[in-house]
Amino acid sequence: MALSIRRKLLLSLAALALASWACTSQTASGPQYCDSDADCAAAGMICDTSFSPAVCRTPCTTSADCPPELLCVSGLCLRSCEQDDECPAGEHCQAGFCRPLEPQDAGSDGDADGGGGECTDADGDGYGPGDGRGCPLGGGDCDDNERSIYPGAPEICHDGKDNDCDGDTDEDDCGCQRGDRRACYTGHIDTLGVGLCHGGVMICGDDKEYGPCLGERTPEEEVCDGADNDCDGDSDEGLLNRCGQCSPPDDQLQEVCGDGLDNDCDDQVDEDCSCDPDCHCDDPGAGSNCQCHPPVDQPCYEGPWPTLGVGICRGGTHDCVEQGGGYAWTSCQGQVLPMLECAGGQADGLDNDCDGFVDEDCLPDGDGDGYTRPDDCDDSDPAVHPGAAESCNGTDDNCNGIIDEGVTNACGDCGTVPDEVCADGLDNDCDGQVDENCGGCSSDSKPCYRGPDGTQGVGDCAWGQMFCVDGEFWSECQGDVVPQEEVCDGADNDCDGETDERWAVGSNACGWCQTEEVCDGIDNDCDGWIDEGVANACGECGPAPEEVCDGVDNDCDGLIDEGVLTACGTCPDVPCYEQGWDAPGDCDADLRDCDGVEPDPGDPDSVTLGQGTVRTPFIYISVTQVNQVAKLDTETGQKIWQVDSHGKCPSRTAVALDFSVWVGNRAAVCGSYDYNNPDNSNGVHLDADGNLICRVDAVGICRGVAIDGNGNVWFGTYAGQTLYQVSGSEVDDTSCSRPPCCKLLRTVPVGVSVYGLAIDGNGYLWTASSPETVKVDTATGNIVSRVSNPTFYGIAIDQNNNVWLGGWSGGGYVHRIDGATHQVWNTSVNNVTAVTVDQDGFIWGSSYGTNEVVKIDPSTGQKICSAPVQNGTNPHGVAVDAAGKIWVPNRYGGYANRFLSDCTFDGSFPVDPGKEMYTYSDMTGMQLRMVTTRQGHWIQNFDSGYADAIWHSATWEATVPANTSVQVTFVSADSEAELATNHSPPCGPFTSSPADLLSCPGLQGHRWLSADVQLNTTQDGVRPTFSNLHVFWSH
Repeated sequence: MALSIRRKLLLSLAALALASWACTSQTASGPQYCDSDADCAAAGMICDTSFSPAVCRTPCTTSADCPPELLCVSGLCLRSCEQDDECPAGEHCQAGFCRPLEPQDAGSDGDADGGGGECTDADGDGYGPGDGRGCPLGGGDCDDNERSIYPGAPEICHDGKDNDCDGDTDEDDCGCQRGDRRACYTGHIDTLGVGLCHGGVMICGDDKEYGPCLGERTPEEEVCDGADNDCDGDSDEGLLNRCGQCSPPDDQLQEVCGDGLDNDCDDQVDEDCSCDPDCHCDDPGAGSNCQCHPPVDQPCYEGPWPTLGVGICRGGTHDCVEQGGGYAWTSCQGQVLPMLECAGGQADGLDNDCDGFVDEDCLPDGDGDGYTRPDDCDDSDPAVHPGAAESCNGTDDNCNGIIDEGVTNACGDCGTVPDEVCADGLDNDCDGQVDENCGGCSSDSKPCYRGPDGTQGVGDCAWGQMFCVDGEFWSECQGDVVPQEEVCDGADNDCDGETDERWAVGSNACGWCQTEEVCDGIDNDCDGWIDEGVANACGECGPAPEEVCDGVDNDCDGLIDEGVLTACGTCPDVPCYEQGWDAPGDCDADLRDCDGVEPDPGDPDSVTLGQGTVRTPFIYISVTQVNQVAKLDTETGQKIWQVDSHGKCPSRTAVALDFSVWVGNRAAVCGSYDYNNPDNSNGVHLDADGNLICRVDAVGICRGVAIDGNGNVWFGTYAGQTLYQVSGSEVDDTSCSRPPCCKLLRTVPVGVSVYGLAIDGNGYLWTASSPETVKVDTATGNIVSRVSNPTFYGIAIDQNNNVWLGGWSGGGYVHRIDGATHQVWNTSVNNVTAVTVDQDGFIWGSSYGTNEVVKIDPSTGQKICSAPVQNGTNPHGVAVDAAGKIWVPNRYGGYANRFLSDCTFDGSFPVDPGKEMYTYSDMTGMQLRMVTTRQGHWIQNFDSGYADAIWHSATWEATVPANTSVQVTFVSADSEAELATNHSPPCGPFTSSPADLLSCPGLQGHRWLSADVQLNTTQDGVRPTFSNLHVFWSH
């Protein structure tokens, strides 16, 4: 027979049920009549008075709560039907459901006892004990004092009674009670609680079956991560090298020489190593003063390397000493090696075996309850331990991984279940029904929610809907999402606004979802140790502090000041070794160079100025056509740089003692420039790298530049007929029109057109001018005299303070003005523009008209030799370098020529091919060094033998009269050759002892050191002395 539409609807509602049946296991074999709910309470039923006669019915939330053949309708379990023969005996089909018939008297006496004798039915359930003679429903009542107990009565699960009198109590088909929780573990029982493995929780669902084991962790394949992944009691077994680390494999472990550690974990420290491997005094090319300095007081440790700095284990110190013709380490003194953990079975709060765990074999019972970690999930609370009684307190009192199991009410809370509140759409009494026993339905639908009030809308929890069926009763609540057990999954499962809160399903024994240790000050893995394996060696989160040299183990690795000590066991600010030179007058000593100095006649152990000068390795040439200056290496002839002159038509250069250069821009001849504009006619100061330092407003064709004995600079103008003296070191913003400005010291009007300048050894400045040259005191700026001068061009001064001038202008000859008598003496050489003086006192000139260089005897005035220039014409400038070679730049062609002292051609070097050059004055700085300051150098090189040398300080003794100076400059390099070609930035010059070499970072970390002692004087007959240099260093 086809099912009616009504019946199909009822069956559909049953299929959509959300909760499980937990009330009955079978239907009664006959109706149980009642007058009120009290008559049905013992059986766990309620009195259905909607029809007559009233009978006891099983309450329900969904059809799953009813026997399989019944449906849940308006909170009662009913059998649907379409005709009477579908109902059991004693019932008939009415309004689509089976209803009980009125009881009939089966006997002839008008009673309902069947007329078979008097029925014994003490509880009035229609059944009597025994054979039930005379009782309407027969006998077999196994408890005639309990109305809900009779043959065929619904079995009430979990009440401990045989409700249906079949001889079984709470038979198996009852299943579990919805929401019950049970500890579980699906791995091998021997692995439970070992390593990373832990149990989980099974929760009873709507189908009265326990669900899967949630939150458990079972054995996995072992990987090298410091954890026991396979839960066999060992971590990283078979995966570690002999140092106890994951990598590298044993055959790739290497000993690091010189660090005092057993790096390859073979119980030997620095085996097959020299304990002074950094000394290179035996290498080819080592300096004669090289001496090894083996390290002493160095950190060491002879225990297994991974234990160093862990627990009580600490390093000591040892020395590298000479043994058997070589060097070897002494034994490590003061170290603390691993010892037995829990010696005597007593905990002492120390990690004696240095494995990172404290008292792991004898953990203390922190709360005195007889249990220790990790079995005791809260070792600070004596009421919490395995086997403790579970209380309703939100805590896992018995440490089985389940909170409050068996002690919560139907709502999962502590205390009494609240009463149902009608019409609020909530299941207040947590029986799975919404607004039960609150009357029929009055609308098509309404919102409903079967979870705790206040959780809807939190997390994933949401309202559902219940629908009015046939205008008579409410359907089950559909579509609502109610709280679930909180699970360690990153979601808010129980809709309380928190995620993975403590004691969630899958948490460890301490109730934390974080089962692996993280650095947060909490024992995340509940093993009794906090932040083990994740804190740094100092027990703090984050990287360990860097080791600094202060006598403290800053990085907590068990060694003090490792990696930052010098070889003598001190901090880098304290030197270890001293190298001295007490007899500097021996200029033949190894690794020494004397240039322009000699032993002091009054003190053979000192040096003083002699007759010479040294160390001018550069020439600076004005490339006038392009308004630039070029710097060349006088040894190689290679151009180092070419930069802007910051003016127009540069024609004069002068080289300072620090190899910076002063440039005069004349703003004439090479173009139509306004030479009264300081942007065109000016003086500038460039550093040794060509960068602008400052400017001078030398307007009116700046054609002279010279440096005096105090390091100040003089510029002279041709049209302006004025001298400008500026500071050689000071810069301001007010001395010129375009800062930075060279600080202006004075201006001196001279009344002559200045073509060049030179300064003698007595501090007098001379002008290249005619009809007279002007002599000026550089200390005061006063004009001392005006000396008649027939012709002029280039100007130079010899070692006797005589003035030499070219004779190009007016067709004159090269001539000399006596520095003292002012008498003029002509040579036989003419057509010469520029002049200079070499180290031996010979005069050299550039012959502009004949395109050659010429050498003149200063005593006879006769030409000694000459040679033609190459790669251009019209030589305009001449200079001598430190090697005594002569340089002549061509005005046209863009090349500079170099000649030997016998006029032999020695090379032609491109400066800016094809460009016009125009250079006079002291373009190599030799005039300043030979005459103006009378400079000499004492140079001492030293080979420390160690590539990582630390240069601390230097001391010396010096006598420095007025108008003299002693300056000491240091450079370092990796080899002796590189002291000249690839040395560090200069450290100094220092003018007084001691010199702080640590203040020069570039000096550090190089094997070789060179001390350049520069002696200067600006007064005849007065010389400084120098002695007793000592250098303090370490490695």
